[in-house]
Parts: sequence; structure tokens; C-alpha cells
Amino acid sequence: GATFEVVNADTSGITGINNAGTTNFRNSNSAGSASVSNGGTLSFYDTSTAGTASIDNSGTLSFLDHSSAGLASINNHTGQTLRFNVSSTAGSATITNDGALFFNNSGSAGHATITNDYTVYFNDSGTAANATITNNVGGSIRFDDLSTAGHASIGNSGTIYFFNNGKAGSATITNDAVIEFMADSTAENAVIVNNGNHLWFTQNASAGNATVTNAGTGTLEFHDA
Repeated sequence: GATFEVVNADTSGITGINNAGTTNFRNSNSAGSASVSNGGTLSFYDTSTAGTASIDNSGTLSFLDHSSAGLASINNHTGQTLRFNVSSTAGSATITNDGALFFNNSGSAGHATITNDYTVYFNDSGTAANATITNNVGGSIRFDDLSTAGHASIGNSGTIYFFNNGKAGSATITNDAVIEFMADSTAENAVIVNNGNHLWFTQNASAGNATVTNAGTGTLEFHDA
């Protein structure tokens, strides 16, 4: 398909973008308040922003460099990919994820509101920052490498995994299902309310300085300490 480059443009008059090829926003350009349908590859580079756009993603949507999702509303469909790489941020966007959502390198969830029904990956030094995350039944959140839950507020009805030095940071987590800390990960300074059937520390994982409240219906286990 064709490539559409938005480099030094006045995008204020754009009301709709239907992308089946490649569209790149560069420099400080914004998607404004456009309604965007992406079935191809849509990328934001440099300090560009999604503005207040409404983005329906049925392809690959990437934020790179120091770009931001701004105040956009993003729907990431089943089987599709939404990535925040390098030092990009989800800003204060509202994100509904039914596909694969990645925060790689130093990608940040910012102050976004995220509803997850499939998988969210925090890799490298990715951070949940100050996001509000609802992880629904069937949803999975994975903190790997040196990633952190930051100061996020997370409600969990699915599964949350911390691997390989992943950290819960100073997050506030309400667990109604399964959380596992594995492989040298740590709950660090998090506040965790465990109402679920499974809060588990194994493979040298640590509760750190976390405050854990294990409710009457919760199960808290320590293995291989």
C-alpha cells in the first residue's frame, strides 16, 4: 500500500483518516480530533501526538521516540498490535485492548485509562506509571525484565505475572483472581489487597516492603524463598 507522511502539516482540518497502507506522523504533528481507521501500519514518531483522535486499530499502531497518545480514544482489536516503544507515552488516552499491548524500552502508560481483555506486556524498563488499569477476566498483564507497575492503580480479575526482576513499584493493586511473583521479581512498595484465589511468591521472588492485606477469601503463598 501507499505511504502517507505527515511531517510539517496543519492537520486541524482533517476529520477522518482511513489507513490501509502506511501512515507516519513526524515532528510535532498531531492527529487532532480525527476519526482514524487503521488496517495497515500507523506510527507516531518524534514528539508527534494522537491528540484527541478516535483510533480504531485493526493493524499495527506504534508510538516511538517521545511521541504521545495524548487524549486519544484507542480501540485495539483482537489479534492486533499496539506498541509504545523507546520513550513514548500513552499520555491520558483511553485504551480498550483486545489484542497485544506492549510497553517496551522506556515506554510509559502515563496517566492512561486502560481496559484489558487480552494481554498487556511491560518489557525492558517499561512502566505502568500513573495509569488506571482494569484487567478483566481472561486478561493478562506481564511485567518482565526491569519493568515496573510504577504508581498505577490496577484492578485484577484475570492474571498478573511479575518475572525476571519485574517490580510492583508503589502501585495499588486489588486482586480478585491470580497474581504471581516469580524469578527474582519483587512487590517492592506496592499496596496489594488480595481478595482472589492466588497471590504467590516463588523462585526467589520477594514481597519487599509491600503492604499486603489478605482477605478472608484470599490465598497467600510463599515458595522457594
